[in-house]
Amino acid sequence: MKKIIITFLFVLMSSSIACADWVDNFKADYLKLNIDQAVVNAMKEGIAPALILEEGLKIQSLNPVGLVRALYCAGAPGHEIEKAASEYGVSSLVVATGFKKSVAECGGAYGDTQAYTPVTPTFTPSFAGPIAGGGTVYASPATP
Repeated sequence: MKKIIITFLFVLMSSSIACADWVDNFKADYLKLNIDQAVVNAMKEGIAPALILEEGLKIQSLNPVGLVRALYCAGAPGHEIEKAASEYGVSSLVVATGFKKSVAECGGAYGDTQAYTPVTPTFTPSFAGPIAGGGTVYASPATP
């Protein structure tokens, strides 16, 4: 039992050290390079967009719109950004503005446009009339 507890504590301590390590790297990259490179480096380490957003919002000098833009530019999925934003109290206006800036500044580099793509109509206009009682669509009155 004692070995199990010691092993558990060791795993817990090592994971918290790794967690603190990426946060320190993230903040250092932001200060030394920029937010775009800090987000890219964090995502290369396998850090989820939600954690990046959470830690990024703690940085006083960082604009949330810029953070959201950097997440989109780094290829983070839009649904993950939206979910994290709602979880941490970031308004949908900030997310939409960050997305629009990512499209303007990063071009095709952004990962997911699903969140703000316009809805296409579910019907296709045609010249065929309504379905007749027999289940046949008549294109014109001259058709037998």
